[in-house]
Amino acid sequence: MALVLVLAACSNSSSAAESTAGTTPSPTVGTSIDTVVVADESTSVGDAGSLLTEAIAAVGTRYEFDSSVDLTGGTLTLVAGRIYDDSSAFLITTVGSELEYVITPQGRWVREPDDQWVVLQEGAPVADPLSPLANPTAIEVLAADDTTVTLAATYAGETLGFPEANQVSVELVIAGSRLISLRYQTAVGQDIATVETIISTSLDIEPVVAPVPTG
Repeated sequence: MALVLVLAACSNSSSAAESTAGTTPSPTVGTSIDTVVVADESTSVGDAGSLLTEAIAAVGTRYEFDSSVDLTGGTLTLVAGRIYDDSSAFLITTVGSELEYVITPQGRWVREPDDQWVVLQEGAPVADPLSPLANPTAIEVLAADDTTVTLAATYAGETLGFPEANQVSVELVIAGSRLISLRYQTAVGQDIATVETIISTSLDIEPVVAPVPTG
């Protein structure tokens, strides 16, 4: 989800370059919500679940995002991503190293910057951050004004890629009817990971094209 896969990338990046291409799941927007709670009647903006669904849809299929994953143990991972319809590109930076990923309907590739592209044998350890957000098990409005709504949504840990976590609470900020940021914390081993993501849209986002592997 959001950024679950980002955390996976921290531990899997060294073996990723030896992996074969696979298919890329298409982003989906769901509406299944077990519980809708409004924190305060004065901040109610109607159905919080529908609000989240519409905010995710408003981002569209072409956007960019910047994520940070900060561990209490001291490791910081940064992810810069570009989603263009059914293709995506990511740059993951952690502990002084970088890996680039490209995922298209034709396959998946990885490389170190300025190095040769290598075909992945397994799924890339990173994906679009919106799809897993579509199906919270509970949701509430924390605050709302004329331009911004802040939601707190609860997800099963497995949905976000953390099978050991029972539940993960994610704070989501909506502005101008569009989801613009999210933040959550979860346990990763003996550490606590704080994940923050900023989402941006623009008419100038460049298409993601499949590279020509040379190795």
